[in-house]
Order: sequence, then C-alpha cells, then structure tokens
Amino acid sequence: MLPRALGGEVWIAAALFVAGGAVWGPYSTIEATAPQLWSDPSHHGRIFGIQRALLSTATPVGAAAGAIALDHFPPGAILAASSAACTAAGALALCLPRLRPPTRPDSIRPTRRRSRTDAGGVALAAAGRGCPPPRR
Repeated sequence: MLPRALGGEVWIAAALFVAGGAVWGPYSTIEATAPQLWSDPSHHGRIFGIQRALLSTATPVGAAAGAIALDHFPPGAILAASSAACTAAGALALCLPRLRPPTRPDSIRPTRRRSRTDAGGVALAAAGRGCPPPRR
C-alpha cells in the first residue's frame, strides 16, 4: 500500500499487490503451522488461545484507531504510517532471538504417519498404536 499512499502510479501499486498476494498463501500457512512445530505440544492450547485473543482484539482496535486518525490526517499518511509500523514490527521480530524457532529436541519432533494395516486390513497410525513393523 505504501506506493499508492505516496502517490505512485497505479500499475506499480497493482504489481506490488499481485506480489503480495502471491506471498500471502505460503505466509498464512507458515504462520499457522510454525507455532505448532516450534512449541511443546503441551503448550499448544495456551499459545493458540492467546494468539486468537490478540488477533480478535486487534481488528476492532485498529479500525477504531484508523477512524480517529482519519479525522486528523489524510488517508495517504495513515496508510504510510501503517505500512511503516508493520515493516518496523517485522524488522524488530527478526532481531529478537526469542522469536526465532528453537532447536527442537527429538521428543517434540512431529510424528510421521505411516500407514500400516492390522490383520483385518484396518489402517493404523505410527503414533504408537498397532503392531510394530516386522523385524528383518
């Protein structure tokens, strides 16, 4: 939004929106799965509850702040400030080691699912259920 906010050409802003749209699909998947992979499974409920609470609160608060700011500033300045704030938050997050994924111990690696069947042909997951694989 920054090129459009600063009075840039529409085609440049459109090209940047296309690039942003291409990034959004993988980003949203990574954003949803990274906390699952980087945290202890026993903490998932707390982590996702806090994440949901923050995200559901941020939208109305941001809309109210934008509406109040619109009374005092032009829309281009608000978009530029919003873009700069998002960029600064991302840059700050990259600099904070606590926000980087830790090296996971073997005990919290994701479980790979292998398909096995029991005597009746019912598929069993490899998460500790069913018969062990045959020895060779």
